[in-house]
Amino acid sequence: MTWLPFLLVLLSGLAHASWNILLKRSSNQEIFVWLLQVSITILAAPLGIILIVAQGIEYPGWWFVLGTSIIHVLYFLFLSRSYMHADLSLVYPLARGIGPILVPILGVTLLGEEVTTVTVLGIMTIVAGIFIVYWLGRVSYIASDPVAFFKNRGIHYAMLTGCAIAGYSVWDKLGVQYVNPLLYMYLLALGTAIGLMP
Repeated sequence: MTWLPFLLVLLSGLAHASWNILLKRSSNQEIFVWLLQVSITILAAPLGIILIVAQGIEYPGWWFVLGTSIIHVLYFLFLSRSYMHADLSLVYPLARGIGPILVPILGVTLLGEEVTTVTVLGIMTIVAGIFIVYWLGRVSYIASDPVAFFKNRGIHYAMLTGCAIAGYSVWDKLGVQYVNPLLYMYLLALGTAIGLMP
């Protein structure tokens, strides 16, 4: 493995965590995610227009664009509301941990994919790392009042966020078979911006 892919993955992870930190700190989380999608839509408009004119979209592709836009609207709403009710250190690991658990299950049951032993071990390692970070330092708090912990609305929204992550991961795998991935991402941002409009 060369250093470049590793560096890109690392930078991607840092960028993702960074905008989540900004989202948590914002005074209005739902407006923040809407403005984020609007900004992406405006900045990427030249590329989006070029791709849609040059390549177009086959009929099934529009259904996938519509579907992913709806799922991403739900994702951003759930994520925003989870940060309204709970800390970043609680929400982020939980939401990100649920996705990798559900994706292979959905892949096998809905898409008929096969999961190798190595893949399962890799997923388990990642998920274990996420949840170790998540539970570390919270065991006594959760044990002292587990009912209050699981009644926390932030926990509920974080779990729904994780389900949305799994949903768009599987949906988008199919979607990019019909739409150029870059165009797909652009239309996703556009559709999400429209769906989140105040």
